[in-house]
Amino acid sequence: MAKFGHYLLLAAILTLAAYFRFQGLDWDQGYLFHPDERQILFVTTRLDLPANPLEFFSADSALNPKFFAYGSFPIYLLKALAIFAPATNFPIPWEDNRLVSYALLGRALSALFDLGTVALIFFLGRRLYTARVGLIAAASVAVTVLNIQLSHFYTVDTILTFFILATIYFAARYAETARPRDQIAMSVAFGLALATKISAVPLIAPIIFATIKANSLLNKEHPDLIVDKSISLRNSQFAIRNSLFAWRTRISNARAELRKIFFISLAVFFITQPYALLDPIRFIGQTGTEALIARGWLDVPFTRQYSDTLPYAYAIAQSSVWGMGLPLGLVAWIGAGFFLWRWWRAREWRDGFILAWALIYFFAIGGQSAKHLRYLLPLIPFFYLMAAHTISNFKFRIPNYFFRIAFVVALLAAFVYSLAFVGIYSREHPYSAISRWIYQNIPRGATIAIEHWDDQLPLSIRAAEA
Repeated sequence: MAKFGHYLLLAAILTLAAYFRFQGLDWDQGYLFHPDERQILFVTTRLDLPANPLEFFSADSALNPKFFAYGSFPIYLLKALAIFAPATNFPIPWEDNRLVSYALLGRALSALFDLGTVALIFFLGRRLYTARVGLIAAASVAVTVLNIQLSHFYTVDTILTFFILATIYFAARYAETARPRDQIAMSVAFGLALATKISAVPLIAPIIFATIKANSLLNKEHPDLIVDKSISLRNSQFAIRNSLFAWRTRISNARAELRKIFFISLAVFFITQPYALLDPIRFIGQTGTEALIARGWLDVPFTRQYSDTLPYAYAIAQSSVWGMGLPLGLVAWIGAGFFLWRWWRAREWRDGFILAWALIYFFAIGGQSAKHLRYLLPLIPFFYLMAAHTISNFKFRIPNYFFRIAFVVALLAAFVYSLAFVGIYSREHPYSAISRWIYQNIPRGATIAIEHWDDQLPLSIRAAEA
């Protein structure tokens, strides 16, 4: 009965999450204001099947996106599902009338992937801790504004976060069961995460962690040996040699399993992003350029806003205030801090398993020059998981009910913040509004200065007639 109640609560959380994520997917009235989304759409619409099978293996193939700032999997996924793209009635300003239809389909997919994230964080929390921890984390993700915002764009962030969570969920199962099917599912999810964005590479850490844990289940025939002080020196030396042999066996077996895991992951990666292998110069060049921009070693206009920001502190402040909202952001970060402190004292493997991903990814992302808030999306569900576990299980000098009340208040505040946020999708976009104002108030022939690399204003004559 309790299990049914948990699923009922999860269904309610998913319903609320869907309401927020599917509100106003046509928020830009067909103008495609998001530059990354627009680029993905341009690339997707020009893909086509090669004239003959041999052309597939050419770098000039019609299936080669020739765009590797992000992975190819989201591009191929959208193209494969293009038959489901809805018809639109916008008087669109694009020569290719498929762009807006693809955008609406892609945004629906992005919202669905984020719903999957809400469900997966529940199952991960239940697997590692308790159903209550999973429900608290899922409810928190459901009302997080950053997730809601990114669900309204067909960029890679929600897809990446989903496959990262899927990898870690199946890794947790594999660590506890050592079942081949969980190993395969983990490997496939990791390959898809890499084919979505190469920044999923730090998943290697929890995969290794899970493999070592699973390998210990498969090697019970070589238990750890404790050397008793009362036994003779000769027997002691034998015991130590036996113990070392057991550990060498475990390490050897773990290496074999890791080779299998990474073989499957790379196979999935190259199947869903084949031109990383078939067009390696372009792939390495563009991926390297993105890395240089992220580290601040290549100057571009859209990262100059971060030139005077503090590493890590900026990410914490921005995610707390805008990404999660106050006070939920503070509760999440403080809860994660207590979680880290608790792990340092107790060294529980489940806590270390989560931190193997969260710490490595945060130190990699939070310290780089480009500090786009969306880069933190793959961490936010884990912040909530850590905070929920802290509130549900840890004992403090301050009564536990204080933290639980604080979390409920934070969730309610986040709900109100989310309600206010989705209201923007029912209003005219600011670019359209300012364009209409320009046409009505600025004389024809006047000069308007704009950034040469940004979208031009005013938009078009249609804005004046709106």
